[in-house]
Amino acid sequence: RSPLSKMKSNLHLLVSSDRSNDIEFKKSLEQVLETVNYSLRLVDDILDSSALETGELNLIQKKQNYSEFIDKIVKQNQFLAKQKQIEIECELKSDSEIYFDRIKIHQVLDNLIQNAIEYSPSNSTINIVVYEDDSNVITEVRDEGVGISEKEMDILFNQFLMEKKHLNKKKEGRGWLGLAIAKKIIRKHRGNIEVSSELGKGSIFKFTLPSI
Repeated sequence: RSPLSKMKSNLHLLVSSDRSNDIEFKKSLEQVLETVNYSLRLVDDILDSSALETGELNLIQKKQNYSEFIDKIVKQNQFLAKQKQIEIECELKSDSEIYFDRIKIHQVLDNLIQNAIEYSPSNSTINIVVYEDDSNVITEVRDEGVGISEKEMDILFNQFLMEKKHLNKKKEGRGWLGLAIAKKIIRKHRGNIEVSSELGKGSIFKFTLPSI
């Protein structure tokens, strides 16, 4: 995983730099970066799936500002969205400091945001909204994409059932392994994750983290 992470960081710098005005060169870099991102997600999913099955996934939770954390992740994903002419807007209604594992929640958010990018049409908007209730900080990832059927929503976070469904398909569904792992990570944080969707109108993924 470490070599891929270093490659991703260097590609970020190259893509965002003004060193080259060569559009084709930057386009090629963005395509390589997209491949690196996919490979990192796959490695994370495989490692976490194995750790969760053996009960060895340990969280390193520290008290930190959640909104600042979200803002950084959104900025990291904005240039990926721009490749598809998709805007990512962020609405932060909470400024709380809460306990969470930075790496694991980053992984959950990356999965949700990158799925939203993948399944959204050009010239659409993805909204990231963070707010609070009496006992939780709530994060929503809203897209205007293809949506999810009721039948698939019922099994979306179930690794075994989604594995069975996609066993003989060349193209996998909406990051199904990552979603199954995301649910387990959020549950380990004593939170909850859910989805609401309508075909052709988009989806809303929402998860909670305890504020107390």
